Amino acid sequence: MFKLVIHLSELDKWPMALNNIRNTVQALSTDHAPFEITLIANAGAVKGYLDPEIRTQISQIQQFDILNIRFLACNNSLTGQNISLDQLNTANDPSIIEIVPVAVIALVEYQNAGFAYIKP
Repeated sequence: MFKLVIHLSELDKWPMALNNIRNTVQALSTDHAPFEITLIANAGAVKGYLDPEIRTQISQIQQFDILNIRFLACNNSLTGQNISLDQLNTANDPSIIEIVPVAVIALVEYQNAGFAYIKP
């Protein structure tokens, strides 16, 4: 099983991270290899979940395989960036974005579970 966690802390890195996901999914789909990919946004990157262009790209990626691609947001960062859960859920399908209390802890848990870590 191919397992990847992408750590995104900078708002301007969203395009690169989404391209990483698209390219990885396309390559693995060709080989019919099972995979799990999780993107964890924290710090200023959580603002990306409010950007209409980024939301559109996330929706397109979700069409590949909604069960094996997850998008997470750090609750501490949402609070720090003054983004309410209502804002986040209004801007996105609530079933797409999952909230984790602390991104750093989630990143460690994913790595301990065998996920490879990349940070664009």
